[in-house]
Amino acid sequence: ISLNAAISACEKGHQRRKAFGVLRSMGHAKLEPTVVSYCAALSSCERLGAWRQAFEVLTAMEGAKLRSDVIAFNAAVSSCERRVQRRWGP
Repeated sequence: ISLNAAISACEKGHQRRKAFGVLRSMGHAKLEPTVVSYCAALSSCERLGAWRQAFEVLTAMEGAKLRSDVIAFNAAVSSCERRVQRRWGP
């Protein structure tokens, strides 16, 4: 739970790389990331429009045999939307 909170804190601070670092460190610490862990990482992608990384997270969720939910898919799609808005304007 505290690592999920750390990922969320990184997301709120616009620290996507640190959020991914925490997510990766869970595996090294023999802790299994949960859907909440992945969704927190996806939120950091959403906030920054990092659509490629968002889809990497969805792929990792699938590899971990976790079922993506509406929140996960929404964050991934929103990251694409943010990227388009930044590139082409609102």
